[in-house]
Amino acid sequence: MGTYTVHARKWDGGWELRIVGAGVTWAPDLAHAVPVARAFVGDPAARVEVVPTVGGEADRLILRARRRVDTADEARRGAADAVAEAVRSLRGAAVDENDTARLLGLTLARVRELAAEAAPEERPPLRRVPPPRGRPTPAEEDRTASAEAGTDRPPDPRTPR
Repeated sequence: MGTYTVHARKWDGGWELRIVGAGVTWAPDLAHAVPVARAFVGDPAARVEVVPTVGGEADRLILRARRRVDTADEARRGAADAVAEAVRSLRGAAVDENDTARLLGLTLARVRELAAEAAPEERPPLRRVPPPRGRPTPAEEDRTASAEAGTDRPPDPRTPR
């Protein structure tokens, strides 16, 4: 598998593709530049980097915009890592998911996603909380309701009790 740099220059019929070390061909648009270059060099697995050239001031603006997008993407990845670390830390400090969402400016669903992504060894163990004394557990309530209804199945949770 080779690596090729393709200088793409805009012209009326599409894009002229100058493939360094291989030759010149064309593509109707930039979406086709990579597959056309791979076909031209005869290597469907080739790594192809397309460097577009429109001309004049546009080239400078394209480069500046691409650099800023790359910088923003890097910052976004860093922010995502920091948020995930904060969610794990707050979970370890026994802060509940609602408060974690409020503290970090996230939705509850996003906090739950991040908490679920935590490695099993990072998750605090689940604690079973016994029901208050004298009150049956939900499973015992279901068994009692089933016995009263004369059926072996628990009641349908969609019907009100």
